[in-house]
Amino acid sequence: MLKACFWFIGLLAMDAVSETVPEIRKLTLSNGVLEVGVSPDIGGRILHASLEGMPNMLAVDQDLINAGKPEVALATRHRGYMGHVVWHGPQSQWWTQQTLHKQRKVNQAVWPPDPFTVFATSQILEQNPQQVSLLSETSPVTGLQVNKQFTLNSENRNSLVLDVAAVNKRETQAVDWDIWFNTRVPGDSTVFVPIDGEHNLRFQAAFNAATQEDIHYSVRDGLLSLDKQPASTPSKKRVGKLYVYPSQGWMAAFNNGQLLLIQFDRVAQQKIHPEQGLVELYWEYPGHDYSKGIVEMEVHSALHHLNPNHSMAAQERWTIIRYEGDTNEKSQRAFLKEQLQRLQL
Repeated sequence: MLKACFWFIGLLAMDAVSETVPEIRKLTLSNGVLEVGVSPDIGGRILHASLEGMPNMLAVDQDLINAGKPEVALATRHRGYMGHVVWHGPQSQWWTQQTLHKQRKVNQAVWPPDPFTVFATSQILEQNPQQVSLLSETSPVTGLQVNKQFTLNSENRNSLVLDVAAVNKRETQAVDWDIWFNTRVPGDSTVFVPIDGEHNLRFQAAFNAATQEDIHYSVRDGLLSLDKQPASTPSKKRVGKLYVYPSQGWMAAFNNGQLLLIQFDRVAQQKIHPEQGLVELYWEYPGHDYSKGIVEMEVHSALHHLNPNHSMAAQERWTIIRYEGDTNEKSQRAFLKEQLQRLQL
């Protein structure tokens, strides 16, 4: 009888745990050509993007996603769900425009990001097979309330339009922010950014020489590309970041038999916060196993000074194209050039 009681209490405890960890939902957009999965949870992020029936082009941690949605608070531990997320820059000011976490404010902490921006649940304003519109809570850290609209392009059926608008909801205090798109793709992706020369980029080296080594890149024929070079030992990571002012408003990634082309407004360089880049590429991978790494393909809007109730907006346009060619860079460059001509970019 005593064993049965403990067994029953155990079941109740399991039920209680399951009730406190809500499932991370995914809303699917599909038009017979493109498939996009958007979660209204964990910051209202894109968790899947591909041609219909093809593998996901985005890097996600499915185990973390399956573990459920975290409780959102200032002390919430950062979790790398990945996919596509929207931050607000500059990074050096992540914790300086708030008073709730004094230590991070004093330290001008650059990590972690605001948990209310990246983990909170958004209200679903509209949902149909071609469009999802989400409205976030107002973050007590940034002061921003964010509306995101994900729309399958009716004219170009393999394209997605992502519109983001943010309003300063503080009653008396102005804030200074940008809109920071961050798209994570697998570390073995081939990534290109158009550039006029190396004077239009700056390089951030690895952070810890004892465990990390610098990434490699090249600039050739008007394109910046990430060069796959194994670390000197399997125990080390290659880590680094590039801040780029591109010659045109797009960047591209090849993986899983597809090409992802991300378009954005080519904002004047002087309007971008000087610590950031219009385009930023962060790349890390362990040893020689590129597939276990990640590339962050990032875009910053202009920096905005927002008085109370004033807003800002930015847009990305994604196009996904089937690629059946060789995986070498020469073939991918040629295919990319063909697609850019076809799209008149």
